Amino acid sequence: MRKTGIVLSLIISTVSLGQTPQQDTTPTLQAGPGVVISGKPYKGMDSDVFPIGIVFYESRLWSIRGTELGYRLFNDGAFDLKAIARWRFDGYDEDDSSSLDGMANRHMTVDGGVSASWYGDWGAITASFVNDLLGEHDGQEVRAGYSRRFTWAPVTVTPSIGLRWQSDQVIRYYYGVEGDEVRPGRTWYRPNDTVTPYAGISLSYDLQGPWSIFASMRYEWLTSDIADSPIVDDHHTLSFFAGLLYEF
Repeated sequence: MRKTGIVLSLIISTVSLGQTPQQDTTPTLQAGPGVVISGKPYKGMDSDVFPIGIVFYESRLWSIRGTELGYRLFNDGAFDLKAIARWRFDGYDEDDSSSLDGMANRHMTVDGGVSASWYGDWGAITASFVNDLLGEHDGQEVRAGYSRRFTWAPVTVTPSIGLRWQSDQVIRYYYGVEGDEVRPGRTWYRPNDTVTPYAGISLSYDLQGPWSIFASMRYEWLTSDIADSPIVDDHHTLSFFAGLLYEF
């Protein structure tokens, strides 16, 4: 479940940048099955291939984009402001890898805050600020991204780029090593806050009906505060998703 959520949250952030806020009162719902190829940076964790379900819901006030629930505070067609709650699936269990033996489990949590989006012919800019609501990492995260949608019917392509700042509480919780977790070959590690760049691209193909084919890929460069952790052995993460969506 944790692996599924990590990839789904990355997919949702890539896809939602290319969408336009809805002003009318007619709700829209898209859902369907898919498959994910997921990579994680922790030592001893290989890429996984597994099935997944995905849901997009949009109404005048409410939205669901996978792991994110939103309540719209303002929308004039060019600017969209929402209060959001976002499930964070980051973390691991000690038995996920032999390299994590002796590490305390790092738990999932719910982050809450606000997001703002600006839309125009030039593309879309989205920014968000969230804070831990359940007291797991007690940190904050800020995301900012830009995307532009290109359509050549029936194909739509949306490339995106962005940055993600995470406070030192977040980075230390998920990538740090505490004193009682030190083992031979695993030193004490207390990283600082970091800014992580990413790039992604999504593609959809309209099947001339309620069905469409969707695919998304995202690459994230891990900064030294994450990559230098003794429980991490990668300098990047790469995730890929493909699926079939039905519009109700």
